[in-house]
Amino acid sequence: MAAGETKVIRTLHLKFTLPGGDPAQLSAMIKASKPFYEFFGTTRVHLLQNVDDPSRFIQVIDYEGRTPKL
Repeated sequence: MAAGETKVIRTLHLKFTLPGGDPAQLSAMIKASKPFYEFFGTTRVHLLQNVDDPSRFIQVIDYEGRTPKL
């Protein structure tokens, strides 16, 4: 980290619809891609499924960002 920068945690929400999608397969895909996310400093990745409409998902990615200190 450069001088004058602070580390912050940012959150990215990816909303998508996948008719006929199997949550177990999506979860396995996310777990398999964990090394890729960690390369960019990601701290957590979650997959959420809508209980009212099982074809709708939200992937939540928490990652480290840097912001200049003012």
